[in-house]
Amino acid sequence: MLMWTLFVGLAIGYTNADCVLSLPRFQFFAPLIFTVDGELLPTDNFEENARSITIPSNQDVILSCAPNYFKTPRLNSTKWLTAKCKSGNIFEVDGVEKSWTLDLGCEVRSVEEVLKSISGCPNEATSVEFGYENPVKRKSQVIGEACYSENNGRTIFVHTKFDGNSSERSAVLETEGVNYLAQNHPDSLYKINFLLASRMDELNNRLEKLLSTKKVPFLATRHLIDLPILQNGQLYSALKLGWNYVISNGFDYLPNYDLLIKDIMGLSIKNFDLYLGTHSILSLLNGERGDGIKTYLYLHPDEQKYPVPEYLWIVVTTESEKAVGFLISNNIDAEEADLIKNAPCQSKCAQLSWMSNLFENDSYKKPKNGFVFCCELNEFMKKVTEMPSLEGQYSLLDRISYRNI
Repeated sequence: MLMWTLFVGLAIGYTNADCVLSLPRFQFFAPLIFTVDGELLPTDNFEENARSITIPSNQDVILSCAPNYFKTPRLNSTKWLTAKCKSGNIFEVDGVEKSWTLDLGCEVRSVEEVLKSISGCPNEATSVEFGYENPVKRKSQVIGEACYSENNGRTIFVHTKFDGNSSERSAVLETEGVNYLAQNHPDSLYKINFLLASRMDELNNRLEKLLSTKKVPFLATRHLIDLPILQNGQLYSALKLGWNYVISNGFDYLPNYDLLIKDIMGLSIKNFDLYLGTHSILSLLNGERGDGIKTYLYLHPDEQKYPVPEYLWIVVTTESEKAVGFLISNNIDAEEADLIKNAPCQSKCAQLSWMSNLFENDSYKKPKNGFVFCCELNEFMKKVTEMPSLEGQYSLLDRISYRNI
């Protein structure tokens, strides 16, 4: 048995001396792990579904559920604690061994959101800030802010800031005092209703009735802000926030959206802002032959709630008033010529010298991947009214000049 255990440990790439901690998405709310100096530990691979953190044996770390509490009865009045890695998924806390998944889970997620008024969000919409608490530095890191309509069932915009020259390379919009994220929280009803509306079996029945055909589009949920933006797999619970779900059209979940994010996250410029959101409502022609009347798609057609967006959009702005707006078409079955004919702006994609992943094999021109339009900000804002207004005269972010950005 000893030899078998040793063989398995070597086969999966780590030794018994390390603590290798998995970060599952469901059923277990993992505490955030900081160094004793208050630095959020990086994950081994934040882009993959299987994310983990490796901690050397006998190293002390800070485990934090703040502003919330640990789940187990003996720790349910504790927000954070010091733990020493023993091996595998075992820690020592106050001289007692504790299991990572059995004893050290949080009662709720460690990335929290609070109701806050934010610039550019309509009065009738709901607005929040979201982030996490650093118990060592006694600060709250606000990752970003979001604006969404509970009445219409859609996200209007999300805003975050990214420092491309930061050693931590994580998105942080602002820093506030301790307990900032322990204030009023939105309820979870919006998220629950959205997920119920997107259940495949009932959704297909509603779409068949709406479009008068059995040939209905495959609609799925994806995230506006995903781990490549958050830059640390420990913040995975931000993916579960209700406003972060958006409806994509097709089995591939709009791969050009992810390629675009990859290019943006590769920018090595100081302090750029990201705005993301949805615009307009996708329509199809109904009937068995798809030649009937124009029909707008909703997850709940009778209520005209949870619209399928015609576009997902992203805006990048810099402190030196450089900017670019992107519109990613959610109409994957459209012809390229038709999309260009009805272009939302005079596209400038060919002028963006810093793009690479999106340009490979001309992916940005392929409707099935999510056809991409690259717009000057002023023209973009005339089309996309969901984008908060910005002061200044922004020119196109067509190339990276390290001297003035």
